Amino acid sequence: MKVQEGRASRWQWRVPALLRGVVTAMVLCWSLGMMAAASKEDVDAYNTMADLIHNRTYDLNNLAVADSIYGKAKQRGSKLAMMYALRIKFYAYVGNGKTEGFLSSVDEYLGLAEGDDFVEEYFEGVSAKIQYLMTKGEYTQCMFLARDMLKKAEESKSALGLYESNLLLGQIYKYRGNHLTALSYFEHSMEHTDDTDSVGRSIINRDMAECYSSLGQGDIAVQKAREARKWANYDVYRYFSEWSLLSVLYNDNKMQEFKTEYRKSLLHNADVTGILSADMLYELRCMLLVSEGRFAESRALADSISLRQSQLAHIALSYFYENDFKNAYQAQKELVIVTDSTMAGIQQSELVRYDAELGNATLRYEAEKATARMRLIVSLCIGAVLVLVIGGLTYVLLRRQRENRRLFLSREETRQALEKAEKANAMRLHFIQNMSHEIRTPLNSIYGSTQVLCDSSMPLDDESKSMLLESIGQNTEHLTGLLNNIIVISDYDAGNVELHKAEVTAQDVIDKAMVGIMAQEGVELIIDDTGGITLHTDESQLVKALYQLLANAVKFTERGHVRVGAKAAEQEGRVTFYVEDTGRGVRAGLGEKVFERFFKEDNFVPGVGLGLPLCRAITTLLGGTVALDESYQGGARFVLTV
Repeated sequence: MKVQEGRASRWQWRVPALLRGVVTAMVLCWSLGMMAAASKEDVDAYNTMADLIHNRTYDLNNLAVADSIYGKAKQRGSKLAMMYALRIKFYAYVGNGKTEGFLSSVDEYLGLAEGDDFVEEYFEGVSAKIQYLMTKGEYTQCMFLARDMLKKAEESKSALGLYESNLLLGQIYKYRGNHLTALSYFEHSMEHTDDTDSVGRSIINRDMAECYSSLGQGDIAVQKAREARKWANYDVYRYFSEWSLLSVLYNDNKMQEFKTEYRKSLLHNADVTGILSADMLYELRCMLLVSEGRFAESRALADSISLRQSQLAHIALSYFYENDFKNAYQAQKELVIVTDSTMAGIQQSELVRYDAELGNATLRYEAEKATARMRLIVSLCIGAVLVLVIGGLTYVLLRRQRENRRLFLSREETRQALEKAEKANAMRLHFIQNMSHEIRTPLNSIYGSTQVLCDSSMPLDDESKSMLLESIGQNTEHLTGLLNNIIVISDYDAGNVELHKAEVTAQDVIDKAMVGIMAQEGVELIIDDTGGITLHTDESQLVKALYQLLANAVKFTERGHVRVGAKAAEQEGRVTFYVEDTGRGVRAGLGEKVFERFFKEDNFVPGVGLGLPLCRAITTLLGGTVALDESYQGGARFVLTV
């Protein structure tokens, strides 16, 4: 017999044929009475369990209630009620760090749940065990358990099993730092919930909010956190969802909204000891101190957090919100080292586990080689970024020292030097933020694709492997191009570019600049006839400058056309090139702003804001000018004269 919400008791009678006619009436009357009594007791046990788990999940006082339910259920021979009691116990144990009590309770629970009659109860037990193992960092064992659970759920077509297994796989990938893969599993998990599953939807939205926050998509993270709170119908889930909402607001530097939400939340006055973990309580206190401007106190309290990564994350954000960018950079650098070390340890543990499970030495060798290549790629990219950042910082500091010495005699000149230094600091911060986003996005894609290729438990056909390798190649080319642009513009600043002038035609310059320019579907590329115009200049440099204008035009044009051409300028001996498009255009007043380095009118469009500044640097070197034609209304029109 099995009693649960939305599920009726099932009885099967097996009475020998010769006795059936004699005892049917007696057995039926006796059994109906026993069934009614047993069903009521099982339902009462379920209701007690649901109330305690939803409202006092980790309270050790629940153990006495569980023992009472277990004893009565054992006397009646009700496995279902015994499992309800054990579920109360293992949640109380795990919430208070009593490992042995948890493991013995959950293993007994899984033993009782073996068989086809208790499939969904079995899923609940495996889910609890996986969540416990995740807190211990046993991600490899969790992965095996969750995939076995997913296979069993697919075979039994259990909506609960499909929801639980996809949710757990998403959480495993989230803790491993692969947030894009985690979001995919969370979406699959959401497909197996309905409008009545408030708990499931609250948990999934909370996990998705954490992933989007880690990916730097703060607005989406806040939206998902609010969804989690909306679906939270029990106190425990309300506390957790409100903690998640406050966390993503804090990480996105929405301090005023953070304060408003905290004052309205249950966490403001309620005693949540025993509901939120000690680390979560410390993190909440750190966030509150930063929101009040008490940065030093926040950093001191962060040392109480047992998780090193959480400590460093809070310390880095505290320095950042205090505008102490030097210490923020140092804390962030240490956080990256600790995170990489943790992930390397997880990957090494997984390699050993695969080797032991499969007994295949070749697999271990190939997996280690793939991991080493991945680490080399990541190390080289991070090293290149650090070299550029440190070189840029050193260059700015040396230049500032020279300016201070040279401008010491004049108050007005000193004021101008300070303004210039402040602008350089703002530019450097903007550079670091843009570079972090632009580099991490392809790195995440490279890492995710490599993980899938190295995962032997996920069979891939040739087409899928080709797509993954193509993704790795494209993102590697993107990183290379990004770093090359920074190096090139540095060369122009340092005056390390030599000009080789010769007689060229404007048509040749346009044709060479168009190489590699690809517009999206619905956009026409138009080249106007130049009429045989010639000019004396460095052709390769002029092609680079014109290419930047064309690349900028096709990036921001979704339909219509991009037109390029040249004509003789009013000033004798000079030629004007023009690139016009039917794209979104440039807002009024930003005609010169777009040529500043690292400026981006739309932060959601890929790029770090170096294309137009590079174009101006080249044009200036050639003795020419480039500007936005603000009289043009159909999109954007740039004019380059040399």
